[in-house]
Amino acid sequence: MSAGAPQGGGTLLNATDFFGKTDVGGIEKFKTVAFRALLEQKLEEELQQTKQENERLSDANTKVTRELQDLQTAFDANIDDRERVLAFKSKRLEELASKLREYEAINASLLQTMNGGVDSESGNNSSVATSSAAEPVAKETETRARMMTLINSGKPLFHALDTCKEQEYKQLYEESQQQCAQLTQTALENEFALRETRMAQIYKQDSEAQIKELKSQLAAMAQEKDELEHHLERKLIMENDRLRREKEAELQAFHESMRTQMRTQLDVTTQRTVEENERVQLELRYQSSQLEKMIKQIDDLRAENKHTKQEMHVFEEMNAGLSKKLKFYEQLFAKMQRKDEQRSRQSSNQQPRTPKTPRDPPASRRTPRKPALPVLSAVNPSPETPLLYGIGSPHGSCFARDDDTFQSIRYPELDVDTVDTNTSYQLNSITDVLEKHLQSREFTKKQVVAVLRYHQDQYHRRESPNVVRDSARLGRTPVLKKKLMLSKNCYSPSNYGRKIREPPVYDTGCFDQAKGVISAI
Repeated sequence: MSAGAPQGGGTLLNATDFFGKTDVGGIEKFKTVAFRALLEQKLEEELQQTKQENERLSDANTKVTRELQDLQTAFDANIDDRERVLAFKSKRLEELASKLREYEAINASLLQTMNGGVDSESGNNSSVATSSAAEPVAKETETRARMMTLINSGKPLFHALDTCKEQEYKQLYEESQQQCAQLTQTALENEFALRETRMAQIYKQDSEAQIKELKSQLAAMAQEKDELEHHLERKLIMENDRLRREKEAELQAFHESMRTQMRTQLDVTTQRTVEENERVQLELRYQSSQLEKMIKQIDDLRAENKHTKQEMHVFEEMNAGLSKKLKFYEQLFAKMQRKDEQRSRQSSNQQPRTPKTPRDPPASRRTPRKPALPVLSAVNPSPETPLLYGIGSPHGSCFARDDDTFQSIRYPELDVDTVDTNTSYQLNSITDVLEKHLQSREFTKKQVVAVLRYHQDQYHRRESPNVVRDSARLGRTPVLKKKLMLSKNCYSPSNYGRKIREPPVYDTGCFDQAKGVISAI
């Protein structure tokens, strides 16, 4: 909470930098925030000091406890050592006392042996020795054995009485002095050990009392520390709750003021963004509608392209059919020419021979006389078998019949093998057929030109931006509906929608050749 911390420029911030110059309660808010920051900092310092003191006391308690344990261990070890020393010294004293009694028994036995039990001193000594020698019986037996060994070896068993007593007393005195010195030293040592043991026991009691006092002080300090810690925690929690409630109240008031400001005035950037979004949405809707129109146009163009391909296929079929017709006409003309030549030769052979005049041409150069061609209106075919399509019929080249039924249906009277050679009906029929064919071909050429113009008009209408086609007419091409007029005689509903196609432009060389053949006939 460094409310007044300096920034990068090194200048201190004031209340107006945080809350603005227009805020009336900015200084009060700044004071409140600063006071709370100082209070929190103080609480944190107190808590830190309490934690450090607690750690120091815990370390001191651990150290005192460790020293007490070491002292207790040392006391226990010293007491055991002193007890072992005292037990050893007492055992040693018992051994020395037993040796002293043995020596006294030996001395008594020697005196009894020397005096034979007559003197009163020896009697008294023997009585004492008897009372004391009853105990070490085994050692007396050993002494007697030694004495018998000296006697058997020829050595004197005893010296002179005075000398022996003197030596014996000296030896006993020295041994007694030594034992007394040893016992005195042992007593001194035992007294010193006892004094040390008593001092250690007193020190142990003092240490135990001090340890108990330190433990009580430590428990009191721990309890005081826990109470202080709980008090500080409760105080900190209460202060945090109070600050949180105040902050929440301030935040709620700030939110309310911001909501009021947002309701009263809307930012210019937000308004511009809303307008831009509306404009973009309008543009997107327009582009979507244009895209849908383009997709519909593409679908219509594909359907029209498919329809055009189908018409081209039918035109190719019509071209093949017309080529077959033309080939049939050529064969028919050639056969008719051969029949005419045969007939002219037969007529020339049947005529009577007349004398030749110089003016007559030779027979080889004579050409047969052509019969007079009847008027076209005189040809009256039977109503059951109509001719080709009427003159001027727009469907003369559009509804093609099969090649197998071409002669039997359209030209039943033109069978060359059954034609009467004496009649002029054959040439008139052929002429009528050729004229009608030429008229139908001319009409086909005009029809092709009309179809091309119609498609050009349709293309220009699609390319023109000002022309909007009706959506109800998309996918329908009204080709030849106004220009093609079918006669009642040649209209067939089953063939109309299937046979009508746009015929291609044919080469007219074959028809020119047919005209030459007819003119030659």
